[in-house]
Amino acid sequence: MTAAQLAAREAFVDGLQGAGWDVAGWEHLFENGASLLPEAQAERTGDAADLRLGYWMGDGYVLLECADRARRDSLRVRLYPRDTVDAIVAHVVRWQSRLDPDTFAEFAEQATACCRGVFLEVDGAFVSIGAAGEGDGRPS
Repeated sequence: MTAAQLAAREAFVDGLQGAGWDVAGWEHLFENGASLLPEAQAERTGDAADLRLGYWMGDGYVLLECADRARRDSLRVRLYPRDTVDAIVAHVVRWQSRLDPDTFAEFAEQATACCRGVFLEVDGAFVSIGAAGEGDGRPS
């Protein structure tokens, strides 16, 4: 990893850890030299859903998974940052206490403001819901 990638990874982890996300397991592996994909990951247990946020640095996106414990179902969205992942982390942290399967679509729609592309998983494929001011939002 380059120095810039390490700094971006550290900001991702620190931002989520500071908001109460669990980064310990992934960080332990990283610190011991494991080759990881995604390169950073954090988890949070909520009242209705479990959240996992992974940073796929090589591919340039953040993947949010929202697992509904009651329905035994999960929703996934890929978020491609406009500049850095800081705005995505901030968006997730703002939503973390109310993010569940019922609010997931609204969360993803509002994420278009800080992303150049937002892709919801539908039937095993990722479908673009666009990005603010940028056509269909496909990553460049």
